Amino acid sequence: MKVPEYYMTLLQELSEGTRKPPEGISLSQQEPLPRAIELQQQIQGMGLPEFLRRCAAQDGTELDERVQHYKYGLLNA
Repeated sequence: MKVPEYYMTLLQELSEGTRKPPEGISLSQQEPLPRAIELQQQIQGMGLPEFLRRCAAQDGTELDERVQHYKYGLLNA
């Protein structure tokens, strides 16, 4: 799965409450939209690459090292 698809899957699952948040993310909102907003704010503070790594670690997988350069839709080489 590519990074954008993985990110969107994570965002959907976390917003719906069907996935446990990774370490460092604490969601208090119960409804999907406010929960998604809360999640996005915390991802912004943590940084997208770190968020993706933590979620991948939860899944027992590793992400491509290029993820460290991924910034909301852009690969910065």
